[in-house]
Amino acid sequence: MIVALGESIVAVGIGDSNLALDVPVAIALLLGLALASALWWTYFVGDNEAAVGAISSVDAGERFRLAINAYFYSYIPMLLGIVIMAAALEEAIADVSHPLPTPFAVALGDSNLALYLLGDLFFRRTLRIEPRIFRICGALLAVATILVGMYVTAVMQLVALVAILSGMLVLEARSTRLRLPLSESHISP
Repeated sequence: MIVALGESIVAVGIGDSNLALDVPVAIALLLGLALASALWWTYFVGDNEAAVGAISSVDAGERFRLAINAYFYSYIPMLLGIVIMAAALEEAIADVSHPLPTPFAVALGDSNLALYLLGDLFFRRTLRIEPRIFRICGALLAVATILVGMYVTAVMQLVALVAILSGMLVLEARSTRLRLPLSESHISP
Protein backbone atom coordinates (compact mmCIF):
# COMPACT_ATOMS: atom_id res chain seq x y z
CA MET A 1 0.00 0.00 0.00
CA ILE A 2 2.77 2.41 0.89
CA VAL A 3 4.50 1.72 -2.45
CA ALA A 4 1.30 2.53 -4.36
CA LEU A 5 0.86 5.78 -2.42
CA GLY A 6 4.50 6.64 -3.10
CA GLU A 7 3.99 6.01 -6.80
CA SER A 8 0.98 8.33 -6.80
CA ILE A 9 3.14 11.08 -5.31
CA VAL A 10 5.77 10.47 -7.99
CA ALA A 11 3.05 10.74 -10.65
CA VAL A 12 1.96 14.07 -9.19
CA GLY A 13 5.56 15.30 -9.22
CA ILE A 14 6.37 14.14 -12.72
CA GLY A 15 3.14 15.26 -14.36
CA ASP A 16 3.68 16.94 -17.69
CA SER A 17 7.24 18.25 -17.86
CA ASN A 18 6.15 20.88 -20.40
CA LEU A 19 3.92 22.66 -17.88
CA ALA A 20 4.90 26.07 -16.60
CA LEU A 21 4.87 26.12 -12.82
CA ASP A 22 2.41 28.96 -12.28
CA VAL A 23 0.13 29.50 -9.29
CA PRO A 24 -2.79 27.30 -10.44
CA VAL A 25 -0.44 24.40 -11.27
CA ALA A 26 1.38 24.81 -7.94
CA ILE A 27 -1.97 24.75 -6.11
CA ALA A 28 -3.02 21.62 -8.00
CA LEU A 29 0.31 19.94 -7.16
CA LEU A 30 -0.10 20.78 -3.48
CA LEU A 31 -3.68 19.51 -3.52
CA GLY A 32 -2.52 16.27 -5.16
CA LEU A 33 0.06 15.82 -2.41
CA ALA A 34 -2.55 16.64 0.24
CA LEU A 35 -4.89 14.05 -1.26
CA ALA A 36 -2.18 11.37 -1.29
CA SER A 37 -1.22 12.28 2.29
CA ALA A 38 -4.81 12.06 3.46
CA LEU A 39 -5.18 8.66 1.79
CA TRP A 40 -2.02 7.55 3.63
CA TRP A 41 -3.47 8.84 6.90
CA THR A 42 -6.74 7.01 6.24
CA TYR A 43 -4.97 3.70 6.01
CA PHE A 44 -1.92 3.89 8.26
CA VAL A 45 -3.15 5.76 11.33
CA GLY A 46 -5.33 4.29 14.02
CA ASP A 47 -6.58 0.88 12.92
CA ASN A 48 -3.50 -1.28 13.52
CA GLU A 49 -4.31 -2.29 17.09
CA ALA A 50 -7.94 -2.99 16.26
CA ALA A 51 -6.95 -5.13 13.25
CA VAL A 52 -4.42 -7.14 15.26
CA GLY A 53 -6.98 -7.59 18.03
CA ALA A 54 -9.67 -8.77 15.62
CA ILE A 55 -7.42 -11.31 13.92
CA SER A 56 -5.82 -12.64 17.10
CA SER A 57 -9.17 -13.07 18.85
CA VAL A 58 -10.38 -15.88 16.54
CA ASP A 59 -9.26 -19.46 15.89
CA ALA A 60 -6.73 -20.32 13.16
CA GLY A 61 -9.30 -21.23 10.48
CA GLU A 62 -11.25 -18.03 10.98
CA ARG A 63 -8.00 -16.06 11.22
CA PHE A 64 -7.04 -17.17 7.69
CA ARG A 65 -10.45 -16.13 6.31
CA LEU A 66 -10.28 -12.74 8.03
CA ALA A 67 -6.71 -12.14 6.85
CA ILE A 68 -7.51 -13.01 3.21
CA ASN A 69 -10.61 -10.82 3.17
CA ALA A 70 -9.01 -7.91 5.01
CA TYR A 71 -5.51 -7.92 3.56
CA PHE A 72 -6.14 -9.22 0.04
CA TYR A 73 -9.67 -8.64 -1.22
CA SER A 74 -10.11 -5.23 0.39
CA TYR A 75 -6.75 -4.13 -1.01
CA ILE A 76 -7.83 -4.65 -4.61
CA PRO A 77 -10.21 -1.64 -4.76
CA MET A 78 -7.88 0.40 -2.56
CA LEU A 79 -4.89 -0.15 -4.86
CA LEU A 80 -6.99 0.43 -7.98
CA GLY A 81 -8.22 3.69 -6.46
CA ILE A 82 -4.65 4.86 -5.89
CA VAL A 83 -3.48 3.89 -9.39
CA ILE A 84 -6.47 5.59 -11.03
CA MET A 85 -5.90 8.65 -8.84
CA ALA A 86 -2.35 8.98 -10.15
CA ALA A 87 -3.53 8.93 -13.78
CA ALA A 88 -6.40 11.34 -13.13
CA LEU A 89 -4.16 13.72 -11.16
CA GLU A 90 -1.77 13.94 -14.08
CA GLU A 91 -4.65 15.07 -16.32
CA ALA A 92 -6.02 17.44 -13.67
CA ILE A 93 -2.64 19.10 -13.20
CA ALA A 94 -2.15 19.42 -16.97
CA ASP A 95 -5.27 21.60 -17.28
CA VAL A 96 -6.21 22.97 -13.87
CA SER A 97 -8.23 25.96 -15.02
CA HIS A 98 -10.78 24.08 -17.10
CA PRO A 99 -13.38 21.41 -16.50
CA LEU A 100 -12.07 17.87 -16.83
CA PRO A 101 -13.21 15.54 -19.60
CA THR A 102 -15.88 13.24 -18.13
CA PRO A 103 -13.69 10.11 -17.88
CA PHE A 104 -11.06 11.99 -15.86
CA ALA A 105 -13.63 13.68 -13.61
CA VAL A 106 -15.11 10.24 -12.94
CA ALA A 107 -11.65 8.75 -12.38
CA LEU A 108 -10.70 11.48 -9.92
CA GLY A 109 -13.91 11.39 -7.89
CA ASP A 110 -15.57 8.04 -8.24
CA SER A 111 -12.78 5.68 -9.10
CA ASN A 112 -10.19 7.29 -6.89
CA LEU A 113 -11.51 8.23 -3.50
CA ALA A 114 -14.82 6.36 -3.58
CA LEU A 115 -13.18 3.12 -4.70
CA TYR A 116 -10.40 3.51 -2.14
CA LEU A 117 -12.87 4.20 0.68
CA LEU A 118 -15.09 1.28 -0.31
CA GLY A 119 -12.07 -1.04 -0.11
CA ASP A 120 -11.16 0.48 3.24
CA LEU A 121 -14.76 0.05 4.36
CA PHE A 122 -14.63 -3.65 3.42
CA PHE A 123 -11.40 -3.94 5.46
CA ARG A 124 -13.09 -2.32 8.47
CA ARG A 125 -16.27 -4.37 8.11
CA THR A 126 -14.31 -7.62 7.85
CA LEU A 127 -12.40 -6.85 11.03
CA ARG A 128 -15.35 -5.14 12.76
CA ILE A 129 -13.51 -1.85 13.14
CA GLU A 130 -15.70 1.13 13.95
CA PRO A 131 -16.67 3.79 13.04
CA ARG A 132 -17.57 3.07 9.43
CA ILE A 133 -20.28 5.65 8.75
CA PHE A 134 -17.74 8.38 7.99
CA ARG A 135 -16.11 6.23 5.28
CA ILE A 136 -19.51 5.59 3.70
CA CYS A 137 -20.33 9.30 3.67
CA GLY A 138 -16.87 10.13 2.31
CA ALA A 139 -17.31 7.68 -0.57
CA LEU A 140 -20.74 9.09 -1.45
CA LEU A 141 -19.51 12.67 -1.32
CA ALA A 142 -16.51 11.77 -3.50
CA VAL A 143 -18.90 10.59 -6.20
CA ALA A 144 -20.67 13.96 -6.03
CA THR A 145 -17.41 15.75 -6.90
CA ILE A 146 -17.61 14.34 -10.42
CA LEU A 147 -19.97 17.19 -11.29
CA VAL A 148 -17.50 19.74 -9.91
CA GLY A 149 -14.74 18.32 -12.09
CA MET A 150 -16.95 18.19 -15.18
CA TYR A 151 -18.60 21.61 -14.89
CA VAL A 152 -16.31 23.81 -12.80
CA THR A 153 -12.54 23.10 -12.82
CA ALA A 154 -10.13 20.31 -12.03
CA VAL A 155 -8.59 22.28 -9.19
CA MET A 156 -12.01 22.78 -7.56
CA GLN A 157 -12.64 19.03 -7.72
CA LEU A 158 -9.29 18.51 -6.00
CA VAL A 159 -10.25 21.08 -3.34
CA ALA A 160 -13.54 19.25 -2.78
CA LEU A 161 -11.84 15.83 -2.54
CA VAL A 162 -9.22 17.05 -0.06
CA ALA A 163 -11.93 18.78 2.01
CA ILE A 164 -14.09 15.64 2.04
CA LEU A 165 -11.25 13.35 3.06
CA SER A 166 -9.88 15.77 5.66
CA GLY A 167 -13.33 16.39 7.12
CA MET A 168 -13.99 12.66 7.24
CA LEU A 169 -10.75 12.04 9.13
CA VAL A 170 -11.39 14.85 11.62
CA LEU A 171 -14.96 13.71 12.33
CA GLU A 172 -13.83 10.12 12.66
CA ALA A 173 -11.04 11.04 15.07
CA ARG A 174 -13.42 13.10 17.21
CA SER A 175 -15.98 10.31 17.23
CA THR A 176 -13.37 7.74 18.21
CA ARG A 177 -11.91 9.96 20.92
CA LEU A 178 -15.37 10.61 22.39
CA ARG A 179 -16.07 6.87 22.64
CA LEU A 180 -12.83 6.00 24.46
CA PRO A 181 -12.75 5.85 28.26
CA LEU A 182 -11.16 8.98 29.71
CA SER A 183 -7.96 7.13 30.63
CA GLU A 184 -7.44 6.02 27.02
CA SER A 185 -8.39 9.22 25.24
CA HIS A 186 -5.10 11.01 26.04
CA ILE A 187 -6.95 14.12 27.12
CA SER A 188 -4.72 16.24 29.29
CA PRO A 189 -6.22 18.08 32.28
